[in-house]
Amino acid sequence: VIDPPSFELHYALGRANLGSGTSIDRAIEAFEKASRLKPDDLDVRLHLGRQYLVRGVVDKALNHLRIGRLTDDYRREADLAAVNDLLLARALQQKGYDRAALDQYNLVLERLKRPTPAMRANAELVYLMNRPEVLLGQIGQLNEKLGNDEAALAAYDQAIRRDPTSFDVQARAVRVLVRLGRITEAADRAADVVRKFRATPESMALLREVYRDG
Repeated sequence: VIDPPSFELHYALGRANLGSGTSIDRAIEAFEKASRLKPDDLDVRLHLGRQYLVRGVVDKALNHLRIGRLTDDYRREADLAAVNDLLLARALQQKGYDRAALDQYNLVLERLKRPTPAMRANAELVYLMNRPEVLLGQIGQLNEKLGNDEAALAAYDQAIRRDPTSFDVQARAVRVLVRLGRITEAADRAADVVRKFRATPESMALLREVYRDG
């Protein structure tokens, strides 16, 4: 039999090809066959969503990740559900569906506040639990794009409290304050950035920008 109807075999072939790192196309082909044999398997959908995202085939990634949300595994397995939501957020963001992407990132952030043992065993999720500022930065930027400056500022401020060493996030927060008309606060923050980053050219340029635009 050239192509036996075995979910386990195609799944194993997909994992083996991914592990070798030499044949992503074969891995995708095997996972696609596995997904047709067992449409309700979320792990397969995650493999396909991730690989299609890496290759820039975002529409196919979206299709698998949206189906993933309908599976029984999504309702039962908090760790797999969180990864599905995270990959879906990235796919939606790449397609320019900013409102939907923002909702997904917020959902991931809420999930990470109530981690299960399985989530704590997932390296990708543990990284985000330890560094929520990564998600908060994305949430801030999407809120900016959508014109939600107050929400953007709130996200940036949370990110800054978690990681006060990120110049980019602090600069974004300052620029949001300028747009909100809170010029004095923006100037004070920009001056604090200059002190914190020891008057780097970028921090000095930010301070001049505040006084110019304010």
